[in-house]
Amino acid sequence: MKLRSKNFLVVNATLGLVLVLVFFLAPQFLTLSYRSLENDKILDEIDRVKAVLNHDAENLQATAKDYAVWDDSYRFIKGEFVEYPEVNITQDSLSNLNINLAALFDAEGKPVYFVLYDADFEETITAPADFEKYFFPKSPMLSYPPAEINYGQSGIINFDDMPMMVAVHTVLSSMGEGPVGGFIVFGRYLNEANIKSLSDLAGFPFGLLPYDQAQLPTPLQADFAQLKALLFLTDIQSRETIASYSLVNDIFGQPAQIVEIHSSRTIYQKGLETVNYFLTGVLTLMILVSLGLSLLLDRIVMRRLTQLSDFIKKVNLSGDLSLKIPVRGNDEISRLIELLNSLLKALKQSNDSLLTTQQRLERQNKELEKSLKLMVGRELKMVELKKKVKSLGETGEEALPHAAVK
Repeated sequence: MKLRSKNFLVVNATLGLVLVLVFFLAPQFLTLSYRSLENDKILDEIDRVKAVLNHDAENLQATAKDYAVWDDSYRFIKGEFVEYPEVNITQDSLSNLNINLAALFDAEGKPVYFVLYDADFEETITAPADFEKYFFPKSPMLSYPPAEINYGQSGIINFDDMPMMVAVHTVLSSMGEGPVGGFIVFGRYLNEANIKSLSDLAGFPFGLLPYDQAQLPTPLQADFAQLKALLFLTDIQSRETIASYSLVNDIFGQPAQIVEIHSSRTIYQKGLETVNYFLTGVLTLMILVSLGLSLLLDRIVMRRLTQLSDFIKKVNLSGDLSLKIPVRGNDEISRLIELLNSLLKALKQSNDSLLTTQQRLERQNKELEKSLKLMVGRELKMVELKKKVKSLGETGEEALPHAAVK
């Protein structure tokens, strides 16, 4: 496999691994972040519901105070104004005030007057058994701090198997002076119509469920015991809807009802869209980075290595050691090119030295050959001369005996 292919493979494998990690981890973290925002929205909705209920309790308390701090009410409890109910607590007046329960008690907590209308204000109904559970002499509902005679309290009670918003106030003169003549109690059923009106004030629909484990969805029933400690429980019904549940305390601060809110998961949906956009952007960026890195590495590394390889082939084919590669930059490849140029320079110098030595040796060899030829020629002449001298010597010896004979 060529180095360029290996380089492309390594770069894309690395980016691919990073992309897989991003695609796996980013949705987890981003989803957790958007779930946290969704929980903040749910908590805000629950706070708004409780604020609306508190506002309703305050309004009912204000109405109860208007009737309680009034000479007519004070005189009625004292037995002086017997026409008071027919004049001031008529069915029409209670219906206009959306009050189902109206009761007055004397200072000892004994009932003086009681009327209870059904949820539609069509007929009166008798006091349910729950009534005496809350209203009896010296009960918490019919008591007040000794130092605070102008005293009232309001909140939710479970009345006749239906939650009721009640308000209690001490009965005083119109000047707010005592002694306390008794107590006035107003109550309003938190029925479907009233919950609808409160939902309009909250800006979204909600419901009230009895404080009962069976009222929760099956997956949340195991967490019912923790509902007191937790701010709320959630039941994710789909990608579009989520249900949340939170406790609402009664007038004594004890769990009375469960607020149920069904919310659209707009934040979560926006979060999923953001995650998809993010992952699409990351994928596009990774592709661009991959191409960019491949081109950059090809330009910075691979192209220079290819040029180096071509140069070495050129030197090998031409045998010209005087060639050089221009050095650009100060990286490892530049230093490699410098080393190669130095090596070629050293090789050229060595080759030039060898060539000079060879030429000198050739000259010396020629001179030696010439000298040898001269020496050989001389030797051959000497040999011939010796042969002639010897031949002349032998001829002379032969001539000497003949001369002696004569």
